[in-house]
Amino acid sequence: MSENIKEIILKMRTGLIFGQELEEMEEYLLAILRITDDRSLLLDMLAALEMSGTILAVPTLFGIAGYINDQTVSGQIKETIQAIRSRAKRRESILPEEYYTVTHWKPVWHSSHANFLSYVTNLVAGNPRLKEAGIGLDLEIRRVGNLLIEETNIDISPYRTFEELRVCTTEWDEKEGTERLLDRLQQESVMESIREQGVDESILTFFEGQISDLRYDYLITRLQLSQDYDYYRFAFEMAECYNSPDAL
Repeated sequence: MSENIKEIILKMRTGLIFGQELEEMEEYLLAILRITDDRSLLLDMLAALEMSGTILAVPTLFGIAGYINDQTVSGQIKETIQAIRSRAKRRESILPEEYYTVTHWKPVWHSSHANFLSYVTNLVAGNPRLKEAGIGLDLEIRRVGNLLIEETNIDISPYRTFEELRVCTTEWDEKEGTERLLDRLQQESVMESIREQGVDESILTFFEGQISDLRYDYLITRLQLSQDYDYYRFAFEMAECYNSPDAL
């Protein structure tokens, strides 16, 4: 364990860190929490979040709970979320109780099977690290696809797996799906140019964006994609074009 993370854990376990300092410490700790396989370090960080963690940690904690296979760690995650919830309630948080349930963070699929295939394929295919790391692209698409079937609770019957769905969905056009994503990227480029000119977002738009970012935190963590956190944070945002109401 590095001295830096040791110091952060000790400070956060006092419960006396607030404001910008807490925000920066928590962000750093969560980044490590998403990728560590060190059980002792994981438990130490959860104990620190139990004392000082904020509502921003909740989706990441649920994401870890989704794949961890350790009763002690799972129990500590539950205690940590409950402690964060209690602190928020004492501070008269306006967040609904659903915020502290895993179903609040799970995505809901509204669009077609064909768009789901494009969503998963283009989400993973653009990751430049996979080839460098020797990770088979097709294998990773299938892994993420099968997990997202569980997470979104999409009905793929009569098929049982992502691969069966991909092979048997005749109306799916991979090229057309990629073109939709490119259109979305162009739109984002235009919006970024507008923001750079000093046009402010409304408070509602900002809040909705923050909630979306937290949902991506949950998904990135749950799907164990955190080694490429920055890439997938952006990729999930862009891939929403496949699940919008007008995407059918």
